[in-house]
Amino acid sequence: APAKAGGFRAIGYYFQSQLDACLTRNQARGAAVPAAAIKGTHRRLELPATGEGFDELFYVRPSEGGFAVEDWSDEV
Repeated sequence: APAKAGGFRAIGYYFQSQLDACLTRNQARGAAVPAAAIKGTHRRLELPATGEGFDELFYVRPSEGGFAVEDWSDEV
């Protein structure tokens, strides 16, 4: 609401995260986060919804050599 009151648009990008990939990347880090912390955060993760006040919302998926940005669907 404050952003819109200031004349700004609210645009969100949700980056897909798959638990197995997160755990694999974490193990490669120099200072790994405990796996239980990653699993707990993943369980609590809530997808955004267009009804939360976004003017635009996009879904970002890993793609060969980069990312694919797709229009949002609340049924994702």
